[in-house]
Amino acid sequence: MDEKEHSCGFGDENEKTIEVEHSCVDFTVLIIGKKVRGVLEDNKWNYQFNDEALADMMYIEDNEFNEFYNLDIIRKVIDYQFNAKTKPFLSFMFKFYVFGFVIPFILTMTIEWVLLLNILYSICLFVQLFFISFEWIQLKQQHWKYFTDPFNVNDFSQFALFTYIYFYKMLTQFEGDNMVSMYL
Repeated sequence: MDEKEHSCGFGDENEKTIEVEHSCVDFTVLIIGKKVRGVLEDNKWNYQFNDEALADMMYIEDNEFNEFYNLDIIRKVIDYQFNAKTKPFLSFMFKFYVFGFVIPFILTMTIEWVLLLNILYSICLFVQLFFISFEWIQLKQQHWKYFTDPFNVNDFSQFALFTYIYFYKMLTQFEGDNMVSMYL
């Protein structure tokens, strides 16, 4: 923790504030707008204040509440959550996709040894199954609205197309790979 002089715009101009990470703050005591007050007033004291609950509380759909997101404390909490949780997770997922799917799939276009082709296609299938699990969770939450987003349709189509390619290649054991079937 570090102390610094900070002018809050009201009260004493030399008021001291202490900056702490949001994970150190007891949010059952701190009130962020009417959402937390509603939780406390409804006697939901066993509410778990974790990153997901905090993001749900802070999410406001109406454009009239944009000044809420411009508050310094809210920006710091969002930045901390992104840098501490989301950024490393997305970085890992990107590397996992590149090294687990893209590179092995590209290698299958140049390799002719059937055993290695089976291994590479199986690695690609495992990665596709891993990523489709996220799509499945999203589909369960959004129902038919899931298919209105073109990125979701792209993700789901990639899985379906690769699954078709995988089983086609495994059943034929790469026999008769002509130019047309190689592009499938």
